Amino acid sequence: GVTIGGVPLGSVAYLHSIMRANIEKTAKAIEAIMLLPSKQQQLIMLRSCIPGRIPHLLNVVDPMISREYAIRHDRLVQEALMKIFELNGEFDDREKLQLQRKLSDHGLGFRSMEHSVSFLFLSGVARAIHAKNHPLGLNEAVRKSIDWVVQAEQGYGAALSGALEDLWSVADDQMKTQLPRSLKALTDKTFQWKHQKIQESLDRIIARRHE
Repeated sequence: GVTIGGVPLGSVAYLHSIMRANIEKTAKAIEAIMLLPSKQQQLIMLRSCIPGRIPHLLNVVDPMISREYAIRHDRLVQEALMKIFELNGEFDDREKLQLQRKLSDHGLGFRSMEHSVSFLFLSGVARAIHAKNHPLGLNEAVRKSIDWVVQAEQGYGAALSGALEDLWSVADDQMKTQLPRSLKALTDKTFQWKHQKIQESLDRIIARRHE
């Protein structure tokens, strides 16, 4: 396999190795953060430095591979927070939802990577499609490759279909107005992927579950 511009390309074993290396580095970064002298510093650095370490991989790696590492990422964050708060037990389901709520919405601002897998994976492709549709974006060979991928019923195309179905299964009425009905609709030149709006809907769904 090879990694180009941060995007891993290659066999399943290679993709697993890249995801595994990311988690191992994240664990070491958290260990370093936990050496800071105050809990306030630990919490601030944990929130500032850790959540952004894996999304770029979730954007491009098949969820069938990446999901287990997203779960491990969430677990590392939760274990660090349990140490900071000096908790003896595990977070319950409601407390985990509060961890995910935005800081501005009475939460701790740690979005779950496990629950973001489908959104981030589909988002990565939506951005590539936007580049494809831009007149100065990509050459013809790359355009045709993207068209073939989203139409395929196996491999990457099947993974994209699964991610879209997953988003539709949790979407509220407002989020449904932002999502494409199909992968074909996603490739339409008139469709706009409204990343921020969809993210806001997902945040709103987490808040309602917590409440």
